[in-house]
Amino acid sequence: METRSRPGVRPSLFPPLPLRRLCRAALPLAALALGTCEPDKPVAPPAPAPVAAVEAAPRTAILARGRAMQFSARLRDADGRILTERAVTWSSDNERVATVSASGQVGGVAPGRATITATSDGVTGVSGQDEDLLAFTPTSLGPTTAGTWAMYFDGCDVGLSSSSDEDVDAVAVDATGKIYLSTIGNFSVTGRSGADEDVFVFTPTSLGGTTAGTYSSTLFFDGSVYGVTGDIFGIDLP
Repeated sequence: METRSRPGVRPSLFPPLPLRRLCRAALPLAALALGTCEPDKPVAPPAPAPVAAVEAAPRTAILARGRAMQFSARLRDADGRILTERAVTWSSDNERVATVSASGQVGGVAPGRATITATSDGVTGVSGQDEDLLAFTPTSLGPTTAGTWAMYFDGCDVGLSSSSDEDVDAVAVDATGKIYLSTIGNFSVTGRSGADEDVFVFTPTSLGGTTAGTYSSTLFFDGSVYGVTGDIFGIDLP
């Protein structure tokens, strides 16, 4: 076979591909490329974390009649992170003694004791003192614990003072509702006195923000009889 070529042009042994066929072969690739280009879809913001705990502060306060103090509430989620921009509702369980505004400002009205409560997303936080007992009612337990706090036993209502000696450091409740108590130092309540190695018994007629009842005149456990000289910090009922 003889090939001829023009000067400066290298001869080719392969016939040229028709232009029409080349264009048709390129069309599917162009269509595929266009089909993969789509506009970005909007991403929904994550749902806000629910409130798992409410911390009211200060824990305790003494107000003279006619004076005011600002309370605050710290909100946390189940992982302990602080939450902001959440509504908080304030309330007082005894407005004859202390009132509280919608913003958490507490005003003294008359001598006595009142419990100030902060609530957010159905979760309640309550303040108290070392002679008080708080109760926690869970709505979930485990790694994502949540629920509400409430005053269970108001020690000031039934003769326990706010001094450090009468701080409650051990407690148990039996099946009948009697409360077994021990303090970190010497105590003196109506009908009974003792020391930090003793256990005394309270029979309630009402509990919560207005606690009432009577103390047993005999000790449940007299530590001195058994040679106990140190503080009791735990009670295990049989």
